[in-house]
Amino acid sequence: MLVLIKSRYVAIFLYTSGLAGNLIAITDFKISPIIFFMALGSSFLATISAYILSDLMDLKEDRLNSPNRPLPSGKVPVTDAKALILLSLIIGLAIAAAINYFAAIFVFIAFILSSMYSFPFIRAKDRYYSKSLISWMGGFVGTFMASAVILKLSLLSLIISSLNGFLIMLLVMIGDVIDYEGDNKAGVKSLAVTFGVDRAILTIEITLGIVIALVGAIFYISYPGINPVFLVISSAIVMLVYKQILSLKNSGFKMEMAKLVKQSLRALYFSVQASIIVGFLLALVL
Repeated sequence: MLVLIKSRYVAIFLYTSGLAGNLIAITDFKISPIIFFMALGSSFLATISAYILSDLMDLKEDRLNSPNRPLPSGKVPVTDAKALILLSLIIGLAIAAAINYFAAIFVFIAFILSSMYSFPFIRAKDRYYSKSLISWMGGFVGTFMASAVILKLSLLSLIISSLNGFLIMLLVMIGDVIDYEGDNKAGVKSLAVTFGVDRAILTIEITLGIVIALVGAIFYISYPGINPVFLVISSAIVMLVYKQILSLKNSGFKMEMAKLVKQSLRALYFSVQASIIVGFLLALVL
């Protein structure tokens, strides 16, 4: 499992951190540590299962494009990968069901959404609209599971989940810019291939504007329950990402700059979750 997820650990922790941030936000740290870590564990295992399944579905492509990865290179047998997919999913669902059945349902839905990304006959990643929608839904459902865990629906949870969905979607859009040449040759109808890199960047800028609005909404709804550190950290990182997107345009869309923007977006995602947790913790202490 460690070999298979070595190149995926950042993405896996992205989804898990979103759930952690939302659980803290909607409970003000008033959640059983056991339930908290059970929720994170179930999400973590289901996400691992989905990513290994995605690698299995992309095996033929990876043998050509990424022959050194664990499955194409034979470092991990296909039979072992299939066993890990099933085992991780079953254990993840069992842990979630031990919390409540709604949590288990959300874990299963998140797994199905992730599977649709690469699953044959669906392959959402081959079309920009399904790719963006599935990415947003995956980020939303994985984060909104927090409401299922504590059996409480709140506007704050909906907004945080929507924010995380858009952050995941931004990562996918930047990935389209990075993979433009390869997608164009392969005939993949990505955002950048369909509308051109310029319009893809414009779409990214608009989506980033939505992120800024949602960050402000979270601060407005939760204040004074959340410390201003959330707004300061999140706003600073958002502005940094926007500056780098402008630099990407001015550089003529160099791939090195696009990769830097993707790294910054990942930092933005983590910083939002971290600042939510730190903000509520400081508000609680002070």
